[in-house]
Amino acid sequence: MTYKGMFVDDQELVYAETLSTPEHLQFQPQDVEEVALLARKIVGENPIIIAIDYRLDEAPAGLQADQTYKGSALAQHLRDASIEHPDQDFALVLVSAESKIKTLYRPDKTAHDLFDRVYIKEEINNQRAAIRQELVSLCKGYEKLRAVGNKYDIIDLMAGNDDDRPHVDAQEIRTKLAEAAAPHVAARILFSLIDRPGPLLTTEYACAYLGIEPGDGQTVTQVMRDAGIAYEGVFGDAWPRWWAHRLESWAQGIFNRRATGLPAADRARMLAESTGKEFEPARSPWNDSPNELRTAVQN
Repeated sequence: MTYKGMFVDDQELVYAETLSTPEHLQFQPQDVEEVALLARKIVGENPIIIAIDYRLDEAPAGLQADQTYKGSALAQHLRDASIEHPDQDFALVLVSAESKIKTLYRPDKTAHDLFDRVYIKEEINNQRAAIRQELVSLCKGYEKLRAVGNKYDIIDLMAGNDDDRPHVDAQEIRTKLAEAAAPHVAARILFSLIDRPGPLLTTEYACAYLGIEPGDGQTVTQVMRDAGIAYEGVFGDAWPRWWAHRLESWAQGIFNRRATGLPAADRARMLAESTGKEFEPARSPWNDSPNELRTAVQN
């Protein structure tokens, strides 16, 4: 199946091809028009993902000076339309040549989140395969969110089980999902769990917990997958995460105590003995020692 996307830019429409993945996702290039007309046109095409360049006001052919706008203005029109037709909701991605744009559109810096992800054009060129994978994951995720008809169960969306429920099925999340008027609202809730350490951890955090160097992340990834620790819910195919409570329980079975009660050197040794793999103990960023009880995540 090939997902349908649209890429809106007033200049560099070549990025429609750059963002596309053959046989999986095809972006259709779209030039700039008057904002309300363009929003209606895009919605009428029923794409599952839309990528918008931030600076739509640099070469807006046919628009008067007082009709020009930035990508966020178009995004607002599109989000308003998706509230009216949630079964046709879509992922929204912001693309920009300006490196500062990620800071401007960080979820905790804005009053409301218009975009699922923000990409710098230099990143797209240098990390094309990874970003293409993320875009396809967004399509798959929105397909799942569309299908449930605004009846969002957090455990179903996260592909969890009854043991996972106490760790994510909090009243605050239940209330937000119950009030979610469209898939993009549910997607925002899921990304709030994916993007911040909590019930889900990145591989770097998992390595720190296990007392091993981040460079061993690839080796321990397969070990943790075999142990059933992986998050396999919506967006998990492109944003690898690990259930924190599953990791803690599994590690306790290896270390016979809480992992943080052992120096990194001991954790790495015991993990190696248990799995038959080789691991380098994490070294403290403060004194370069592998004998610290806690190790920091390197950003």
